[in-house]
Amino acid sequence: MPLIKPGKLGVGSPAKNEAASKVANTRQRQVWDDYASTKGAKPKKEYQKGAGNRMVPKSRPRKGDLSFRGDVPLTEEELAEEPTTNTDYEELEAKLEITFKDKSLLSRALTHRSALNISERADYERLEFLGDAVLDLSVAHLLSDLHPEAREGELSKMRAALVNTQALAEIAKGLELGPYIRLGRGELSSGGAERPSILADVMEAVIGAVYRDSTYEIALEMIERIFGTSLHEVTPFDPKTELQEALHAAGSEPPNYLLELVEGPEHAPTFVTVVVVDGEIAGRGRGTTKKAAQQEAAAEALTRLVWDSPAVELVDGQEAFIEAALLVAPPVQAPANADGTGEVPVAA
Repeated sequence: MPLIKPGKLGVGSPAKNEAASKVANTRQRQVWDDYASTKGAKPKKEYQKGAGNRMVPKSRPRKGDLSFRGDVPLTEEELAEEPTTNTDYEELEAKLEITFKDKSLLSRALTHRSALNISERADYERLEFLGDAVLDLSVAHLLSDLHPEAREGELSKMRAALVNTQALAEIAKGLELGPYIRLGRGELSSGGAERPSILADVMEAVIGAVYRDSTYEIALEMIERIFGTSLHEVTPFDPKTELQEALHAAGSEPPNYLLELVEGPEHAPTFVTVVVVDGEIAGRGRGTTKKAAQQEAAAEALTRLVWDSPAVELVDGQEAFIEAALLVAPPVQAPANADGTGEVPVAA
């Protein structure tokens, strides 16, 4: 076995160790300071303040940006024809009835990650995470006050009906959030500003931005305004849950939801879903999201389950609750009374 000379592994040679240390420090400093030490190397990068006051490299045009089509920069005429993002935040603040102290929070809430460079982290995702929690708490708070007689399970169903993707997207469309969302060219050209998932995410991010900029009470008041009468009119009807409970009570297997097909363009698809009960298709639904299609399919299945019972024909003048009528056989036509009216007295 050959002998290892002293210093070969950096041991026993202080001079070599010192020289290696200097080289390592120089390399580390070059990478950290980002300057060129040799001719022909890349020049020093320019930095700017990013999210959280961290220094990040200045943005440069890249593939996918609005200023590029593929690898080729767009001309001024082409840029003028490109769709632009509305940056008139005062108009949006007026719709929300909120004035931001820190406008950068609102700007961040409206920025999709596709619009940023890889090194930037100023998109809406963290604010969306916060806004989701604030929204759940606020809606639970408001429903609890507005529906004091509702049970916990009913309140949960009401909240689910109000804060799902489709419901939030409709509120965002009512506020016309789409034109304010900053997107990359690819997302923008594919209709991302009108996609329900993005609209719902941005709506939650805006709520998170309001909470960060002010207080929970102000966020609560804004949520109450933008949801409006839906907080009063919402019902604890969740078709999927109702169908599963009905089938469980009847001793049937749980429903199985299958995606049948996808219609429409790629940027705005319509999903068609069927629900299978005991091996047979019991309902079919369409929706802009898979969940919405499943809910519609479940609602159709519930309708069939209810109306498969014998039809009830009420005698003239007779009144009955529907739920009571469905539990009895159709009443027999009664003979005419002495006065010839044929009316049947209703039991108290």
